[in-house]
Amino acid sequence: MARSAKPRKRKPAPQRSKLLRYVVKLHEDDFFDEEEAEVLRFDNFDDAVECC
Repeated sequence: MARSAKPRKRKPAPQRSKLLRYVVKLHEDDFFDEEEAEVLRFDNFDDAVECC
């Protein structure tokens, strides 16, 4: 017997925040250890640029 011609329902995509977030990791120039890097989070790119 033929399958139904009805399209399958899609699962809804996981909800993400509509606001983009910018993350800046600060580290020493001569040595970089990702685990010890300080992380600053900004909602606005201009704020991240002004800070760093």
